[in-house]
Amino acid sequence: MLEQFSWRDFILVMGVLTAIWYLGVILIFYREHFCAFLVGKRFPAGVALGSVLQQQSKGSAGHADDLMGKSKLPEGVHEMGIAELSFAGAESDMLDQVGLVPDLLEELKEIFKWIETSDGNKQDFFKRMSELRISFPRISSNPNLDTINTWITQHAPFHLSNDELESLWD
Repeated sequence: MLEQFSWRDFILVMGVLTAIWYLGVILIFYREHFCAFLVGKRFPAGVALGSVLQQQSKGSAGHADDLMGKSKLPEGVHEMGIAELSFAGAESDMLDQVGLVPDLLEELKEIFKWIETSDGNKQDFFKRMSELRISFPRISSNPNLDTINTWITQHAPFHLSNDELESLWD
């Protein structure tokens, strides 16, 4: 069947199909320019067709914003400048909270381990805590003191009352 077509027929059909394709593209996308060309109206010499199309696409994007309105941020999301953004308090407070509490907890773990291995009692615990209080003088004003006291009551091998816990840090 392909032997019935010559190169001349093939080129003629492809030329006609290509012309129809480009005519369709021109009529769909460049209708105003094509009609102006048929009437004889010319665009200014310095204006290229590409720049006219860019201006039209920018205009249509601005028009779409007017049509739909500006997008709304999700609930709970706020825009702020970089100067308004901060992640932590003062550097000295951060150092107290990052280094002081974990160091204290490590010391407390050692005290509890020593009490278990040497069969210590409550008096030994209070004696070691007085030494620990001297090593950590700023712990009494730490905002995490309640959490530390809760940790002590959970890990102590004996019962401690609330008065005894408060007297640990005075």
